Amino acid sequence: MRVGQEVLTAGILILNWNGRDLLRVHLPSVVAAAEHSGIGIAVADNGSTDDSLAILAQDFPHVLTIPLDENHGFGGGYNLAMRRVRWDVVILLNNDMAVREDFADHLLEPFLHDDSLFAVSAQISFQDPHARREETGRTSARFYRGELQCAHFPVPTDDAVVPVFWLGGGSAAVSRAKFEALGGFEELYSPFYVEDVDLSFRAWQRGWSTLLAPRSHVIHRHRGSTSRLDPRYVEEIIARNRLLFVWLNIRDRRLLLEHLTWLLWRIVHRGGGDMLGIRPLVAALRHLPTVLKKRRGAHRAAVVRDVEILELFAHDPGWTS
Repeated sequence: MRVGQEVLTAGILILNWNGRDLLRVHLPSVVAAAEHSGIGIAVADNGSTDDSLAILAQDFPHVLTIPLDENHGFGGGYNLAMRRVRWDVVILLNNDMAVREDFADHLLEPFLHDDSLFAVSAQISFQDPHARREETGRTSARFYRGELQCAHFPVPTDDAVVPVFWLGGGSAAVSRAKFEALGGFEELYSPFYVEDVDLSFRAWQRGWSTLLAPRSHVIHRHRGSTSRLDPRYVEEIIARNRLLFVWLNIRDRRLLLEHLTWLLWRIVHRGGGDMLGIRPLVAALRHLPTVLKKRRGAHRAAVVRDVEILELFAHDPGWTS
């Protein structure tokens, strides 16, 4: 794709872990989309113990394979894989996504017009058309009762791109240069979840926006990889990571005081019930020395205040209380 006299390269990067069946089902549509848009495609294998690599070699020989030595989690796996591709714009795609043939065109087009753009996300549907759309791609957030509340809201009926709070970590195009400037995904969230919210918020703090391209469609087999894990374990990881997000990123003193006040209230009155008990808090506290060190370095680069970012999404329909 061309920006003025400059040509930007692009490609699709899929992170896979023990996903041979998912690759067999979904990768053909991704290969067709890459061919349609004239862009590259690579699969980074996150230390699979199944025969994912053999399937890729046998059935998809033209797809670049990036074997990683072990499972580095979502953020760590993508961080390593991003160093192995040289595209200017990289489309991050889950291995449980099927795509429309033109999905990449609509993700890439906004990069032609906006140098401050960090990421463009796709509209997400589920395989089951009757399933409740817990994900849409139109993401929003607010700071409520001391924590960041995240939500997916209905996608507008027109085709205009709109700002969103965070990119879909498995369904979005990102500027590789800005990704590297941000240090990539924060690996304290390992093995999964909240990395994409964190990354996008840090980009907003730098003045780099994230948009939704409603005409770009992906179809998600919801939690196709993490559905193999104990649901309580998954929810505890999410609860821990929501705490880490605030501790790592929020600079506004009023918001931090609100967070600490509500956190103390939950511990005293409900035993941490809002966070599935005390275990996520204990797990987050183990990272506190690292969190404090990271805060000192990262916040020097921020140019947009937290409240300004939150205000962009404060009036989204769906925040009713």
